[in-house]
Amino acid sequence: MTVKSCKKGFTIVEVIIATIILVISLLGGVAFFSLNRNNLSYADCQRLANWTAIYKIEQLKSMDYPPTITFDPTWQYKGKTFTRTTTSNTITEDPTGNFIRAYTVSVNWGEATPPVSLTTYISEKL
Repeated sequence: MTVKSCKKGFTIVEVIIATIILVISLLGGVAFFSLNRNNLSYADCQRLANWTAIYKIEQLKSMDYPPTITFDPTWQYKGKTFTRTTTSNTITEDPTGNFIRAYTVSVNWGEATPPVSLTTYISEKL
């Protein structure tokens, strides 16, 4: 009569390899969700900066002939400080004597991010 040797279960090497594979896959998932969260936060801030710049440009366009200096607030959103600056330059005088002014609205919310900038040109008279 022969005795069959039957091993049941896993060896320690198999358990270690399975654990390493599991840890690597979990770390990859955590890194993916972390980067995705950062990208969504950046996109949210960029969207807010775009809309506040558009709002200011529309305000300037609705005025008769906007002043050269406007008040720009600073505000907090999700722990970030947003700063909006409006600058104006008189570009040229056209042949009819109208002055054309360029208005640039920039919104910045951090040192590492480039500001969102929009420019419009407004004439003194139609």
